[in-house]
Amino acid sequence: MNVRIEKVNELIKTELGMIFVKHLEFPKGNLVTVTRIKTEPDMKNALVFLSVFPFERSGEILTLIKRRMPYIQSLLNHTLSMKFVPHLQYRIDTENDEVDSMQRLMDEVAKTIDNE
Repeated sequence: MNVRIEKVNELIKTELGMIFVKHLEFPKGNLVTVTRIKTEPDMKNALVFLSVFPFERSGEILTLIKRRMPYIQSLLNHTLSMKFVPHLQYRIDTENDEVDSMQRLMDEVAKTIDNE
């Protein structure tokens, strides 16, 4: 992969994470993480892969983010000092094993609390 695209991917990932924390409200008890970015070689578009906990709420969270797309894109455009900021499209990251391991860990914690 092109070094420039890798840097752009990391920059977008970092900035989107900050935007999600500072400017978006997700339903209580949900955790949304930007897991990876895949920018096209022409840098006009980028796929944003998200991890949602609990996974069952992924559809609801994705709908919420898609409704806020113009706002998120605007914030990103103002934050990044690039000639062209890629247009973002969002997907749930189903390849990420972290979601499964986090779910198992949270289930174990809940069982421990219930048993006490």
